[in-house]
Amino acid sequence: MFKKIFSMICQQKYLKYIFFIVIWYAIFLRFYDLWTQSFWIDEGFSSYSTTSWTNLQYYIHNLSQLISFKLFTISDWSARFPSVIFSVLNIFLIYLISYNLFKDKKQAIFVTLIFSFLTWEIIWARQARFYTLLQLIFSLNLYFIIKTVQNFSFKYLNLAIIFLYIWILFHPFLWSSLIIFILGIFYLLYLNREKLSFKKNLSKKYFLTFFIIFIILAIEFFKYFFSKQWISVPNSTEIPQKFIENYIKNYSNHLNVWLWIMPTFAIFWMFILIYKRKILETIVLSFSYLFIFYVISQKWFLYHTRYIFILYPIIIILSAYSIFYFYDLIKNKYLKNSFFIIILISILFTAKFTFLPQTYYTIDYTSPQPDFKQAYKKIPKWQEIISGFPMMCEWYYAKKWKCLYHLPVDYVWSKQAQKRTLERWKDNYTWIKYLLNLEQLEKWKKYYFVLDNLSIQRAISQNIIKEIFKSGKIIFDNWKTYNNIKVVEYIK
Repeated sequence: MFKKIFSMICQQKYLKYIFFIVIWYAIFLRFYDLWTQSFWIDEGFSSYSTTSWTNLQYYIHNLSQLISFKLFTISDWSARFPSVIFSVLNIFLIYLISYNLFKDKKQAIFVTLIFSFLTWEIIWARQARFYTLLQLIFSLNLYFIIKTVQNFSFKYLNLAIIFLYIWILFHPFLWSSLIIFILGIFYLLYLNREKLSFKKNLSKKYFLTFFIIFIILAIEFFKYFFSKQWISVPNSTEIPQKFIENYIKNYSNHLNVWLWIMPTFAIFWMFILIYKRKILETIVLSFSYLFIFYVISQKWFLYHTRYIFILYPIIIILSAYSIFYFYDLIKNKYLKNSFFIIILISILFTAKFTFLPQTYYTIDYTSPQPDFKQAYKKIPKWQEIISGFPMMCEWYYAKKWKCLYHLPVDYVWSKQAQKRTLERWKDNYTWIKYLLNLEQLEKWKKYYFVLDNLSIQRAISQNIIKEIFKSGKIIFDNWKTYNNIKVVEYIK
């Protein structure tokens, strides 16, 4: 009976219906109760900076948020809506990429379903941040590179160059990926040197490609000319060397926890391609996974697991390719099916998936999520507030003009960063003045300090923190390890 049901499900006409039902459910998980969980710090930065046309800090993402605000009014839900949409688009794009690689609908469906229910994917789809957009652009770039490699076309090559440039605008360390990309393009042109002869085909296609590259270089030149700052990989010399050395291990551990054996299977694909003497595909693999992983792990000033989120699609796709490669090597039908079932069960029970609706999702200590929403609800109306993150005060406290001072916080814990912060004398986003000492406050007046774990540990004026806890009264304490947040009532 079960064998008949399974064979019926695997039939093409039933499979596509089941696939779409399951995908719609995965989309539902991303939208479910999207407005309840409080913003965390970075969501506050992104969303607050988008509430006007004048500050499009992250280009497309901020513009998409702004459109969402205009359509649905300003809220937590509308701030997160674009991230969900980008995540949903990426699900369908992963199917296209997989199908182009495997040329098999069942294998492409398998990859898409694994990708759709990964907890890490659902978590970041529900954050008002640009990471799902960054992942989508990376997937588009990968799709056009694969199309270019499979059947050389200037159309796909031009689109790959354009999306690569859009992608690297988000973070400076992504410029490093250009090295491998350029090597791949030159090798691709070399392989197609006969049909791409300049004498035979000196056409608009060549002109358009070089014109796109010229425009990109011109944009970067004018950026440098006016700002005197060239886009480059950030310098990490201020960070203790032991942290830098541990980044590869930390990111590898993160991938092993969330994806288990899939990153290892993804690396196997490179050896399979080398064995098959597919040099161009090996270059594309190193560009899309290993090289970018290395750059992220070595060339950024803080360890944040969210940076590695962009690589999840390629890891899932490459690991599936390796799994199906070994699957096809097995000739015995019983052993073949046993191998696939064992791998599938081990992935489902060791990697992290979400199959039931959830309201609250926890990221990890590199992205703390204090409950700012509840903290500001505990403060009575018409009170004057001091916060390490004043944009959260203006977002959640109804009387935002009562957000009086900003307690300056050093995010990276370095002397240079502290100096740059204090030179500004006010918050970059809200223009609220810094509170550098308690003498700035009026005597016998009541104030409310909203202090999350980061504000407590990394406030530049630690004397203020000590005095507040010594003389103040804690009226709200949501103790959740690194997600801790307190509201302290203080009378000078």
